[in-house]
Amino acid sequence: MPEHNVQLYFWDAEQSADWPPTEAQVDSFPTSYATRYREAKAESVRQQACGSAFLLAMHLGVTSDEQLKRGEHGQLSLVGDPRHICLSHSGPVTVLAVSERPVGVDLERVTEERPHIADRFFPESFRRELDAASESDRPEVFFRLWTRLEAALKLDGRGFTAPRSSFEEILERYDIETEQRNDLIWSIATEK
Repeated sequence: MPEHNVQLYFWDAEQSADWPPTEAQVDSFPTSYATRYREAKAESVRQQACGSAFLLAMHLGVTSDEQLKRGEHGQLSLVGDPRHICLSHSGPVTVLAVSERPVGVDLERVTEERPHIADRFFPESFRRELDAASESDRPEVFFRLWTRLEAALKLDGRGFTAPRSSFEEILERYDIETEQRNDLIWSIATEK
């Protein structure tokens, strides 16, 4: 696979001295993330808002909504900065991908396999790979495939609004690299 110079930055609420954030820290978040943090009922959503705000500020100097633009399907970009970015979350962990070229990233914690999601979203090649996996390997294989699909759909820009019949073609269009550390799996999609 060609080198695409994607930088990944991780933030884990369970490992951070900044969790939970102080009120002054939340006040320094871009307004959309501060609002999301303050209004969220679920701790995981507060962690995601916090992780996104911290990573954007620490690595890109983003401290206001005016520095960010959202595409039609929610894809995030920087105003006045040619770098491409993508965020993903899984529980308390947030990852930020930064690249000179368009990039998609997805992060998931390996839990139990979700057959209903595979049945609904996986293209035929993914179904075959999942079906061929041993029972003990199925959760890991499921999340590896799921992160690959989500990273590609994020890079495509349409996410799950893209027709299901186009998923195989979308996956073939990109280079996708998948990594795992402990129970976290992430995939990075870049243009070929």
